[in-house]
Parts: sequence; structure tokens; C-alpha cells
Amino acid sequence: MGMKETLDKLIANAMMPNNEIAVRDLLETMDKIDIGILKEAAPAFDQLCVSWEEEITKSDDKANICVHLAELSIVDSPTFRGPLNAAIRKLLPPYLASGAVIKAIGARDENTSAHDAALRLRKLQHLRSTALVYQWGNRQWSKIHGIDNVIGTIAVSTLDSGSVSSVPIANAIFSLHFFNMTPEIMNLLYPGKTNYKLSTEYRRVFTDCTLSELSEPKLKDVIRSIMVPKVMSDDTFEGWWKLEPAKTTANGARPFWEARSVLELYTLLQNVIKDDGKVEICEEASLSLKKLFERLRKDMQPKDVVMLAECISLLVDAGTQEVITNMLAPLRGKASFWPAEITEDMPLAPLECWGKLPVKQLNGFVKATSYLYTTEEIARLSTHMPLKCMNAIFATLPEQLVQETIIAQKTYSCDLILWILKNRNNLPKKLSTGIDMARCISALSAEGLPKEWGAALRDLKKAVFTKEDIQKFLIENADGDIPGLIGSLQRYRSYQKQEFQSVLLKLANISQEVKDYLESSAGSRLTGTNSKKTTEEAPITSIASHKKLADELHDLISVQIPENSAAVALARSYGDLRENAEYDAAKERRRYLHRRREELERTLGFIQPTDFKNVEVKDHAVIGSVVTLTAANGSDQVYTILGAWDGDPDKHYVSYKTKIGEALLDKKVGDQVEIPGIGTCTIKTVAALPEDLRKALACEN
Repeated sequence: MGMKETLDKLIANAMMPNNEIAVRDLLETMDKIDIGILKEAAPAFDQLCVSWEEEITKSDDKANICVHLAELSIVDSPTFRGPLNAAIRKLLPPYLASGAVIKAIGARDENTSAHDAALRLRKLQHLRSTALVYQWGNRQWSKIHGIDNVIGTIAVSTLDSGSVSSVPIANAIFSLHFFNMTPEIMNLLYPGKTNYKLSTEYRRVFTDCTLSELSEPKLKDVIRSIMVPKVMSDDTFEGWWKLEPAKTTANGARPFWEARSVLELYTLLQNVIKDDGKVEICEEASLSLKKLFERLRKDMQPKDVVMLAECISLLVDAGTQEVITNMLAPLRGKASFWPAEITEDMPLAPLECWGKLPVKQLNGFVKATSYLYTTEEIARLSTHMPLKCMNAIFATLPEQLVQETIIAQKTYSCDLILWILKNRNNLPKKLSTGIDMARCISALSAEGLPKEWGAALRDLKKAVFTKEDIQKFLIENADGDIPGLIGSLQRYRSYQKQEFQSVLLKLANISQEVKDYLESSAGSRLTGTNSKKTTEEAPITSIASHKKLADELHDLISVQIPENSAAVALARSYGDLRENAEYDAAKERRRYLHRRREELERTLGFIQPTDFKNVEVKDHAVIGSVVTLTAANGSDQVYTILGAWDGDPDKHYVSYKTKIGEALLDKKVGDQVEIPGIGTCTIKTVAALPEDLRKALACEN
């Protein structure tokens, strides 16, 4: 399918009601499509935005699409102005969203182009309370002193005198320009008469620090205000400006392949791109960079890691694959974004750099990654990535490999589940039917996720808890196992107030099966309705038995249930479910696994593990004691009274919950007791547990 057909399909999908996933897909794809194709689709985009007008104020993605169309000058019709105005209201920071500011942006002003209105919005979106301010009218430099979100003004204090004045935010759009206040730009604001920098340095710094679009003439005017007349005359300024055109810096600057740090490499590469538009490197020069990469430390600062990744994306097409591969080889296992080995339980934090890369550089970085890893390794690595990276990587891999890699995963992240949900109509049933409520809740329960994975967690929760099409899909994949579906929902531990009941109500409205189950006695017990509170004490058991139960639960969750989900999906793919013995067996196995999981989770949440260290044994039989009995025929029997899950008949270890345990508990030496199968016995002695047995039960060996 060509890009034009893909775009048409995305627009059609995004026009469907309640389809935020399609809207997100359209937004993510727009930057990858040629501007000419986007302009051909202008009428369709216009119609799409008009159909959204009442919904834009509720959706960041829809608002961003409207503004992006205006930025690119794709759409600028009278009918488009209403949706654009709504998008601006949605995206403006709350303290700037006054009527005067929105009017000044000019989305509804026929004398202001949609493109200019979008740029004014972006200017205000980037407004920061620490910004440096250039005032066009008086050519003065100030810094923001404060933003009044009640009356809608910006207080600025001049750098020279410190005097404070207020500017209405609506006027600031036209009268002020904002820059990042960095040490580099502050040094350039106060040049000496003999030691000032080259004009190219001023251009670079001010271009890097601007918070909104700055044309070449306006950039020149800003720099002129600094240099004239304090440092030089107007004529001298013109000569200084022309004397150092952008390309002359290449003659005196260090070649990028001789960079001594990541920061220097990044700066030099940016200059090369500005001067020549591309980067080229020979084999000899690549060896110099290889030495730099060999010297890098593993514990680089996060900002240096991101800069290094951006440098790699610029270098990947600078030479032959052989040259670039050899140059980058030292970085595998050293740079956090390229781990030495790809494992399923690898931590996510080192990969966060992937999510921070600009979209335009992501494809180059993926290409560089393919030089150092096999396609199988890249496929495994991609399943750990944030969603936007997953999309970019999967697009470069064979479909069959992607599908096999996903199926082999034991645990799925929120990002991976979202990718499958978005593409479920184009995926084999074996893969899409593997997404059930248990997998979704397991992904949503992940803790300590880095920031770049947070968006997918929020999106998946919204999809599972509120989106009817996703809920129908999950109910269908449950394939009649409604107790398992509801039980999975119960295992989520981060519900807001009444959220669980709300989700159950939505599922019941969608599915009669769910409704019938919730109204049954089993459903009432499962959801906690009509349950009776109990004052029963928590059962006691040894640490060893507690660990054995916990290990069984972990094996169920991480191995057996995923394997069974794959088995159900495989059996379902054979078709004709009415006479499919493998499918019936897999479903029965699934019901057993879910019942056992619920039983183990209830048990582990209730029992109290003990190490028997503080048990005091006197003349009474207690939990954690050894009791010797004398039978009527004179023979002795020895019983060890242990926790509820510690029984072992072969060793005469008895649970205090069994008939023998209950008969012995609290009896003292000399008392007579009835022992099932033996008859009347007399308690001869009561002793403490042997220390080696106690240690074994406490897992201290």
C-alpha cells in the first residue's frame, strides 16, 4: 500500500467516532509523509477537522493534528478556522487561555494566515518562566520576572537596570521574542570591543536558544542590537556579518572526527549539517571516532547519551556499512541504549534514550542498530521499546519474525499490547487472541516504569477500562472464561474510588455472559458483594511452605498461563471449534490455571509465615513442638506439630489444622488424647523443634 493510500485510510479511520487510537496513528504518521501528499489530501483533512470541531477541546491528539496542518500550510479554508480556534484553546497553557490572547493569535482573523496563527500558538506554548526576553520595540534585553495568570500579563525586568514592567500576554505575541537563558547566550550578550566572537557563533547560539521561529532578517536584527553601537558601528557590523559566512567556520574549526567528547562531536556535526547539509566520513576518519567511542565511560550522563544517539543517527549514512559498523562496534555493551545481550527481563531505564530521540532521527538510529545486531536480536529488543520506537523498528523487520518474536514473549508491556491492539485486524488470530484481560492487567500492574513508558500505561488503562471496542475484544478473547476475566480485573491494585464497579458495569452492559455471571452466586463471591466479614485468625505456616506457594504462583503467572494462552490461540487457529479436542483441552486447562491462581493469591494474602524461632515449649503441645505419645500397648509415637501447609505423613509432621493436630494442641504432659487410627494415648513428653529442622523450615540453610 502506497503512502497516499495509507494516508487516505488513516483519515477515514480517524473520522470514525470514538477512535482515539486511529487519531494517534494519524498524528504519528503525518511527519513521515511527503508534504506534497499531505497537500493533496487537504480537502479530506479539512472535512476531518470540521467533523471534530465539537470534540477537539477534549482531545490533545485532535488539537495537535489541526495545529500541525496549519503549521505546514496544508489547510487554510474558512471552515478550518473554527476547528483551529478550538485546537488553540485546547493546547494553550491554562494561565494563557484568555479571550484576549486567543483573539491575538488570530485563528478567526481573515487577515492572519492559519500558518501564522499556529506559529503564535507554538511561541506561547514554549513560554517559560525562566526565559530571556528581547523587546522588539525598544531593543532591550530582559528576563521574565513573573507571569500573572489572573490578569494575563508578563512581568519583565531589564538586564541593565532591573526595572520591572508588565506586558499583556496578547501583546507579547508581537512585541517580545523568547530565548532559553543559558550561560552560552548570556556570555554573548556582553561582548568586549576587541574579543567578541565570530558572527557564525552568534548565529549558532541564538538559533539554538530561540523558543520560536526566528527568520534570518530578525536574527540579524537581534544580534545587531547587541553589537551596535556598543561594540562596533553599523558599517563595521555589516562587514563583520558578511566576513564570516556559515561555511568559513569549516576552515578554522576542528574536524568532527577529531572531537574529544560527545558534546564536541555533537556541536561539530550540527555545524557540518548547517554548512553542507550532509555528513561524509572516510575509513581513516572513522577510526579516529572509533577511538573516541572506545574511551567513553559506561556511566555517561543521560544528556550525553541522548546526544550520542543523535550523533549516531547523523553518522549512519556518512560512509559504507562496513566502515560505520566498525566505527560503532565499541558502543555495543557500553552505551546504555545498546545492551550487550538482549534478555526478556532486561531493565527498561537504560533504554529510555530511545524514547527521547526526535522522530526524524529515529529511522537513522534504527539503521545503525541493525549494523550491530542480528534481525532476531533487534526484534527481541523492540518488544521492550516505547510504542513510537516499536513502530519504527517493526517496519524494518519481516512480518513473520515480528510475530514469532512477540508470541515467544512470556510477559507483554503496555506498549507491546497497544501495538497489537492497533494492528489486530492485520495480525494472525494466533497473535491477537493472545491478548486477554490477564495479560493487560499484568502489564498495567508493572511498577517503577521510566517516564517514556508512562504514556502507554495511561493509554492502555483508558482503553481497557473505557473503550467499548477494546472491552468487546477482550470479552471475545476470554472465550467464555468469564470468571478468569473478572478475576484478572480484581488483581489490579490501583483502582480509583468506584472504578472497579464502573468497569464491571460497562462489561455487563456489553456482554450478557458477564451480566449473568455477576448476578450469579459465584459472581457475587468473586466481586465481593454479599460477602460476610470473618474474624478468623490468619493461618500459620512455615517460611518454606510460604515460599513454595509463592514459587508456584510465580510459575503460573510467568510460565504456565502464558504457555496456555499460546496453546488456546494455536488451537483456535485450527478452526471449527465445535469438534476441536485440542481447543477444549486448552480451555479446560485455562480454567484450572485461573482457579489455582485465584486460590494461591487468596491464600498468600491471608496466611502468616513464621520461622518458629520464638516458640516457647514448656509442658503443653504448641505449634512448633515435638510430642511423644505412649499408646495403650506401650509403644511410643512421635508427632511434630507444624503450620497449616507443613504436613508430611511419612515424617509424622502434622498440620495443626488436621484432626491429629487439633487433638494434640494445648494438651500437657500426662493428658490422654484420642488419636485417629491408634486409639487412646498418653502424652509422654513435649519438646522444642530440633534446630536443623527449624532452620530448614525457616529457609535459613
